[in-house]
Amino acid sequence: MDEKEQNFEISAELHKIKVQGGNLSTEQRWIIERLEGETLKKEVANLSIVGFHILAELMAGDELGIVLAARLDVTRSAITRAVRTLLQYQMVETYQVIKNKKKIFYHLTDKGREVALAHNQMHDARQDYRDRKLFAHYDDKEKSIILRFLKEVIQTEKSMIEEIHKD
Repeated sequence: MDEKEQNFEISAELHKIKVQGGNLSTEQRWIIERLEGETLKKEVANLSIVGFHILAELMAGDELGIVLAARLDVTRSAITRAVRTLLQYQMVETYQVIKNKKKIFYHLTDKGREVALAHNQMHDARQDYRDRKLFAHYDDKEKSIILRFLKEVIQTEKSMIEEIHKD
């Protein structure tokens, strides 16, 4: 296999990771399987990845949208869109402090906490599985190369998107 064919095959495999499982991510399916109630399962199917991570962040306490955006490395508008859905499904609530009405805090409801717990359990289970089934096959040097490669893939994707949107 020549270099161009190998590069294409690597790109194709990376693409499979992104689109694996159809409309619902493997994470969403894992969480849905462990929740009770058909309504909640349908709502979780409509949450974005950002929405799940907002819920997980709020497990530590109430927070401002701008802080959530910085922690999750997403735009404030991404937080706003995800929170709109979380509010609709009553997974979060908002409140303002009397001293500063401009600041809107997000608070996790019991329903949101249930989903956040399932989300965190999913991450723990997936990490444990990867540790046993994947990472155990590689030594530290190989893992270092893989990590560098994946970071470069992410940076290349970001740069490509930025360049495409310039035009």
